[in-house]
Amino acid sequence: MTETTTRQSLRPDIQGLRMVAVVLVICAHLFDAPRGGFVGVDVFFVISGFLITGALLHRAHSGQPLFWWFYRRRIRRIVPAATLVLAVTCIAAYPILAAGAYDSLLTDSLWAFFFASNWRFASVGTDYFSATQAPSAVQHYWSLSVEEQFYLVWPAVLLLIGLVAVRGAWSLRVRLIASSACMAAIVVASFGYATIIGRSDPVTAYFSTFARVWELGVGALVAIAATKLGRIPDRFAGVTAWSGLVLIAVGVAVCATDSADFRPWTLAVPVTGAALVLIGGMNRTPQFFFPLTNRVSVYLGDMSYSLYLWHFPVLTLLAYLIDPGAVFDIAALLLIFGLSVASYHLVENPIRYSSWLEPGKRALPKLHFSKVVRVAAVASAVLIVCAVSLVAVERKSGPPQLANAAAPIVDLEFTTDGPESQSLADRISAALTATAWPELDPTMDEAIAGPQAPPDISYCSEMPSPPAAECTWGADSAPQKVMIVGDSVAVTYVEVLRRIAEDSAGQWQVRSRAAFGCIFVTQTIAGPNAGMGAACPEHKRDVIAEIKKVRPDILVITNSYRQAWNVDANRLLTGPDWAAGMQTLLDQFADSVGKIVFVTPPPLSIDVMKCYSKLASPATCIGTIDPHWVEMALAERRLASAIGADFVDSRPWFCSEAGQCPSFVGTTPVKRDQVHMTPEYADLITPAVRERLEKEGLLESE
Repeated sequence: MTETTTRQSLRPDIQGLRMVAVVLVICAHLFDAPRGGFVGVDVFFVISGFLITGALLHRAHSGQPLFWWFYRRRIRRIVPAATLVLAVTCIAAYPILAAGAYDSLLTDSLWAFFFASNWRFASVGTDYFSATQAPSAVQHYWSLSVEEQFYLVWPAVLLLIGLVAVRGAWSLRVRLIASSACMAAIVVASFGYATIIGRSDPVTAYFSTFARVWELGVGALVAIAATKLGRIPDRFAGVTAWSGLVLIAVGVAVCATDSADFRPWTLAVPVTGAALVLIGGMNRTPQFFFPLTNRVSVYLGDMSYSLYLWHFPVLTLLAYLIDPGAVFDIAALLLIFGLSVASYHLVENPIRYSSWLEPGKRALPKLHFSKVVRVAAVASAVLIVCAVSLVAVERKSGPPQLANAAAPIVDLEFTTDGPESQSLADRISAALTATAWPELDPTMDEAIAGPQAPPDISYCSEMPSPPAAECTWGADSAPQKVMIVGDSVAVTYVEVLRRIAEDSAGQWQVRSRAAFGCIFVTQTIAGPNAGMGAACPEHKRDVIAEIKKVRPDILVITNSYRQAWNVDANRLLTGPDWAAGMQTLLDQFADSVGKIVFVTPPPLSIDVMKCYSKLASPATCIGTIDPHWVEMALAERRLASAIGADFVDSRPWFCSEAGQCPSFVGTTPVKRDQVHMTPEYADLITPAVRERLEKEGLLESE
């Protein structure tokens, strides 16, 4: 097929629909509005399923070779631009990212190159919507991976149906019925799987190929039924197409939630809308469809693949150089469009419409500098130069939020009484005024890549738990039996309590029942992966049974205050939900415990994985306390007061009284991400924690 015929066969309304999809995605990532803009990816899935299936059916019905023809076209269409963006991203990131983050990017890029990045991100527990972890610059390649995996299977299925049809002398009608029945079964199975796993493991559901294939399948079904659907009267075509656009807009609104949840029934709204737009334009361009069919929309749709590829690396890497704001937005748009125009006209199109990989024609195409290419090259150069100039002028100098540092929190006492606590407060203050990074031990890269806890404590934090003797420290004769429960944040506190027990002159014996990924509340909380989510309820039952049996003198409860999805209520866990769930849990064993002590997790502030880079200054990585942390702490404080429990506020161990939190204290990194302190920092704060426990009367003074 020649370039001319291919270009002429493109439907302008589909290109306009691609424009809508890519603009939604870019705006959602750049402006965080519309919040449901991520459904642009779902629109892309429907378009891809439709176009690929249509091309395969046309080729099969014409009796021409199908399999290798299809993959030659896919390679020319997808691989060159995708590889270029991966290479440029890795090169551009080298002088910016810290060593650990850069190594992670290289690994992510390798998975992306082989179109398997969706499984990579699912396996490491990446949350596409998370504000608590640094996004990979190539995280958006997950959707390309889903599509390419679909392209590996669906052509083979159609080929198999074709072989059976030849042997059975099936008519064209029977072939289409068989194809549609097969795809309908896949769609139903995929949608059902997505619904089930979306509740228990939303991260895996988001990235899973099988949880997404139903969206491509909807587009495929439209293509299979094209002959029938193309008979829709002209007077209904426009209504159908416009109804589709309205449904996409409704889908954006419906999905505009802070979605730790993955709900395929809400995604079905924009998916159906995209299908209706495709149906409405079947065999004709609907009247009054100018918003999609004008030259600007069509051009942006033509360039949508390049725009999608470039936007996320630009936004991710630029965030290390410029603070959020108008200048960031302008520079990002200039870079995204400049790079996209260049790659579209100089790489994507020339290779896509060449004869490269065709039998007997394996040479790469020569670049013809037509007027369009020359104009595109100049325009992209101008856009990129303007963006670089803005970056040079607006380089980061420090965190803007320090000007509005948090005021003291009502109902939470900030206590630094005692020499150890005051000494720690002084070191925190010194870190907040540092102008250069000290020689950290471990280095920040080592801290970020390192473990959350020492190996033996990590071993004790798996589910199911190891034998009690392996996870208990201190003298058996100790008069105070202490147990700590909670999730991974509790795991990081275990080292502190262990050291206190071992240095308590026989006063304390500490038993850890903390577990990775298992928040100790009664509600079912979506875990970082399906295995942890499934094991957590049983773990909590075992812990409660052990509490009733052992009857500890002190029960320390500490959990992450991260935004978590309440599976039971199908919404984000709020402060009141948290307190109510904790109360229900405590009612099961409170009379078996001498004293309950709530210890707040390290305050949520800036994420060192996001702020730390080769170009960052210490001020860049100073954060303020997240309002969600405050909401959860206040809810837990009120609960403690109501039931007569102790409440220990951890802020003095990590932040100043003004609510400013450094990324290091002395020469020790504080956290390895936004949530978890490093094992080395746990050692550093142990004297201050011991002092606070003595003040609470939980430990005798030395």
